Amino acid sequence: MNRATISDKFGAEMEALTAGTRYEISSDSDDPTPILEGYIREIMYSMYVDAHSKELAIRYQRQIEEHFSELYEFSYGVSPYDSEYRQSSQTERVALMIVDEKARYTKQIEKLFAKNNRFYAALKVVDPDDRELLLDYFERNMLVEYEVLRSALKRNLKKLENFYQSELRKAEFQNEEISNSIEGTIHIREPISSEEKRKKRLDRLRKSMSGGN
Repeated sequence: MNRATISDKFGAEMEALTAGTRYEISSDSDDPTPILEGYIREIMYSMYVDAHSKELAIRYQRQIEEHFSELYEFSYGVSPYDSEYRQSSQTERVALMIVDEKARYTKQIEKLFAKNNRFYAALKVVDPDDRELLLDYFERNMLVEYEVLRSALKRNLKKLENFYQSELRKAEFQNEEISNSIEGTIHIREPISSEEKRKKRLDRLRKSMSGGN
């Protein structure tokens, strides 16, 4: 399982959930998604990905432990050598590469756990009466009728939109701080408006739910 698999799973679930309703999703349809429905599905997708990030992080942890165990075994079998300039041995270089690779994977796993924490933070802004329903669907994988789920999200749409927009601004600010702390040439790019970002996310979401077409 990876992020693409989660997106595909969400698209399949949405198609099954909406079947037989007036919100039915069909990969054969070229009809545009109504604006309000698009906003609701965008929030659904964000919460779905965040809720399933913990499962993905744990899966990565198991795979990475096996992967690095094999790499360490391989590194012990590499014959060391020293040049006349006292360069590091091949064994040491392989070990350093493993450490760097492990750090990258560790950071990726931390981000996935952070996304899962974001899911619970999002639930805190939701009305208490709707919280259990959203937990049933997003976390407990229980079957919830689409119109019931949609109604709960619609009631909390503004709160959830504000929450995710705030999280996005926070992430952008943190990235900007990191970029400013790095010495070197700064490449200035035209900022992308929030509306443009929303449209791009909706386009990706539509492609995911229509099988990439």
